[in-house]
Amino acid sequence: MRIKNRTMSQAYGQRRHDFRKGRKPNYVDKNREDLNRILIEPRPLPEIRGEVVELRGRRGAQRAIKSNAAIVTSGIITFGHEAAKLFGALTTDEQDAAYLELAQALADHLNTTLEGLVHHGDETTDHAHLELRGVTNSGYPVSKELTRQAMSELQDLAAEIMQRYCPDIQRGNRKQDRLDAGANFPDTLNRSVRQLHEDLPAEIATKEQMIHDLDAEIATREASIAKDQERVAELEKKEVLQANEEKRLGKYRVRIVKKVEELKAVQAKQAKQRVAIRQHEERLVLVERANAAKAEELEQKTSEAGDLIAQAEQAKAEMDAGMAAVEAVVEEMANDTIQETPDELILENPAPILAAPKPIQKRLTGIVHRYLDLRSDWRQRSEWLNTMVAKVQVWLRREDLPNDAQDDGEQIKQNFNNGPSL
Repeated sequence: MRIKNRTMSQAYGQRRHDFRKGRKPNYVDKNREDLNRILIEPRPLPEIRGEVVELRGRRGAQRAIKSNAAIVTSGIITFGHEAAKLFGALTTDEQDAAYLELAQALADHLNTTLEGLVHHGDETTDHAHLELRGVTNSGYPVSKELTRQAMSELQDLAAEIMQRYCPDIQRGNRKQDRLDAGANFPDTLNRSVRQLHEDLPAEIATKEQMIHDLDAEIATREASIAKDQERVAELEKKEVLQANEEKRLGKYRVRIVKKVEELKAVQAKQAKQRVAIRQHEERLVLVERANAAKAEELEQKTSEAGDLIAQAEQAKAEMDAGMAAVEAVVEEMANDTIQETPDELILENPAPILAAPKPIQKRLTGIVHRYLDLRSDWRQRSEWLNTMVAKVQVWLRREDLPNDAQDDGEQIKQNFNNGPSL
């Protein structure tokens, strides 16, 4: 279990991650999003901030709250490899009950309120994110409550509650216990891949220097032991020893035993550092693989983005060319400059049409042919109409027509001449 304080902006970002709003992380399995469960829907952050300000005022805080002050405290409930299997065997209701009891117990232990809780089942290992109000009921920052002792107590509390639902779950080893057992301090920290990539080579170099120094110390101790062994051998050659020689021989033998024990301790320390280097190198290989995978993924995304941009630019260029072709055809239709032979269409300015994409050229060609057919048909109808009008005019000039009919005919003729031209 890990806990961190969050400012207002950080809290918004954390919520987007916790409640899967916006773009999903790459490591999320979209096919398992239905396994996520919201156990407690959080209050709006401005409302929580207002409560934080009020609680600070009650305790007598004079200064206004800082922009980078913690508004909430976020936490994550995670499990080790074996514990995750045990917890995963519980029913959904049992898991939710365990999460709720633990989250509320944490809030009570820190004297604050539980603001949100969500279970994630769409990542590699099931876990839960919780959110607490960033100040206690007394108006003090929760961060002041998170001492090393308090964090240890929270881990104890988490283990105790989880064991009620899953008795075989064990509390993780304390950091200090791991250090006392021989773990290296950097190995007890939670570090990102980038941090590991930066830190591990330096740590390996440091350990290699330690081994080099221990080599020199071992050589010095071995030389000292060899010197004492030579002295013992010289004394043991004598058949009879003086009292002071007997005493000196005994001291040499005791000193050799002590020096051999000290040498073994140094050699064991050196062996431990060699093991640590090997572990660091193995971790570095994994980090390099992770970096390579991320680089490959980034390169793939960059390539895909480049392809999409190129496609968009190509589509825009084709659209612009198509619009230019349409405008050119409309203008030629308006100016009546399009001609047609049995084999081809003749335009006054064919360049825009030739620059357009083939599908648009094909569509425009069909439209132009249809336009020319309609124009030809209209001209034929106009010629026929003119012929009919001329015949009517001749008929109206007949002398046997009544005067009224002749007057009406003259009026029709004037209206026709004054009307729109065809």
